[in-house]
Amino acid sequence: METELWPNMIATLHKRKIPLVIANARLSERSAKGYARLGKFMRRLLSRITLIAAQNEEDANRFISLGLKRNQLAVTGSLKFDISVTPELAARAITLRRQWAPHRQVWIATSTHDGEEQIILQAHRKLLETF
Repeated sequence: METELWPNMIATLHKRKIPLVIANARLSERSAKGYARLGKFMRRLLSRITLIAAQNEEDANRFISLGLKRNQLAVTGSLKFDISVTPELAARAITLRRQWAPHRQVWIATSTHDGEEQIILQAHRKLLETF
């Protein structure tokens, strides 16, 4: 999701007790200033997020300044460029998977472009038939 925070989606996931992790998160100084104007609303919104994986310390500090708790935050680097999968990271991924959706298949379509949603829905339908 990077920088986008969608209040309705976050509220719906929270209401349904579905964990939300925002991966590869960035938050520019300008965006942080805008979000800061939302005060209590922003703090409440952030409290409903399970984990934010920030790209760097600067981004992490901006999220904290908006009210995110330290235990909801990890600095991961850019998942597009900086990630190396260590045995510890693989073990953590397995643990998270077991906690969140042990009996469900999970797949993610990210960074989609115009026209791709229809293809994704077709793929999803085929996956539902298979699994």
